[in-house]
Amino acid sequence: MEKDISRRSLLCGVALLSAGLSSAATPAIAATGVKILKNGKVEVTLKSNSALKKVGGVVRVDGVNGQSIALVRTTAAANGYTAINLSCTHQGAIVEQSGNEWACVNGHGATFTLAGKNLIGPATKALKQLPIKATALVVTIG
Repeated sequence: MEKDISRRSLLCGVALLSAGLSSAATPAIAATGVKILKNGKVEVTLKSNSALKKVGGVVRVDGVNGQSIALVRTTAAANGYTAINLSCTHQGAIVEQSGNEWACVNGHGATFTLAGKNLIGPATKALKQLPIKATALVVTIG
């Protein structure tokens, strides 16, 4: 049974599809303007990381004392950032960003919010949050 689609229906469908695609989170990109301080803390320069200008933005810092870390913009406040260790709390594999979530690459199905809260097991704990200190220019992690 064939049915013609009106121009209006087609345009509405394309608009909905476009809105859905544009609201998906951009995968975490490697942070730039990163300094490892003598005390082991990580300093991320905000000006160098445009992804952190908007809520939901994520940058990733790999190789810090053997860790992979994500810095996530969680609110528009000056200190509205969360830093998380990207090691899955189930078996320690590094999680990867999948839309607005982190998913374990081991295939067990563990998922977490961008801020690290546990959504689906087998992991039962949130990703480890790291302390941060934010100014208008930098976020210091650790």
